[in-house]
Amino acid sequence: MIHDAEGGPGQRAHATTRSARRNVRYGFDRLGPEQHRPRHAHDAAYATLVLAGAFHQTGYGGRYRVEAGDIVVQPTLDRHADHMMSRGVDLVRLPWRFDAGAGGVWRGCNVEEIYRASQSDLKATLGILCGELTADRASSPILEHWADRFFTDLRMTPTLRVQTWADAHGLTRECVSRNLRRVYGVSPAELRSELRTRTAWRLCIETGEPLAAVAIETGFSDQAHMTRAMRHLTGATPAAWRRSHFGPMAATEA
Repeated sequence: MIHDAEGGPGQRAHATTRSARRNVRYGFDRLGPEQHRPRHAHDAAYATLVLAGAFHQTGYGGRYRVEAGDIVVQPTLDRHADHMMSRGVDLVRLPWRFDAGAGGVWRGCNVEEIYRASQSDLKATLGILCGELTADRASSPILEHWADRFFTDLRMTPTLRVQTWADAHGLTRECVSRNLRRVYGVSPAELRSELRTRTAWRLCIETGEPLAAVAIETGFSDQAHMTRAMRHLTGATPAAWRRSHFGPMAATEA
């Protein structure tokens, strides 16, 4: 049975930093009308069942309008912001075991059935949930504003120069940066740093590659640079993350 409890199973607590990381509050939740949650990230991946209402979300996967009947998959450390619409939102958060990619939104799902199943059998719930996330139900992010397209291009090509993109679209560099922050709450430089650090984090917890090699592979000047960035974004060092996934004897050096 899913309880309204803080934190995910097996998750190690890390100190909070300016990156505004939160534990996941599993179970049913009701969020009030027009409530805004600034950009933040969570310690564990989770799936959100939207039972009623609607909200807008901006995250690494893009910008979405999320409505009743939708399922949102939120990967670990995906920094996102939420803005509830006029009716507020009833939702249920469930643990999610698959943490690849940038997550996403799936439309027209049987969220009531999944919620009922979660009251008694979490293992069965995961099976039902996976069955609902089919390709034909996957939603595409909003691309209404040119800031949406710039965000997508920068996410896909982190080395993209703001000036180059601005020139190609008849805009100034300042205008592009200002509107990205207005729509997504982040500057181009901050987004690049976050994406690079999250890529390094994934390599730290999914591979045994030496940390110095991970740093160079992901574009940091050295391991110390990567360590500072990861501590700022996640609240823990690369070595601490690796130990939490592979145990205290995990190799942390080349």
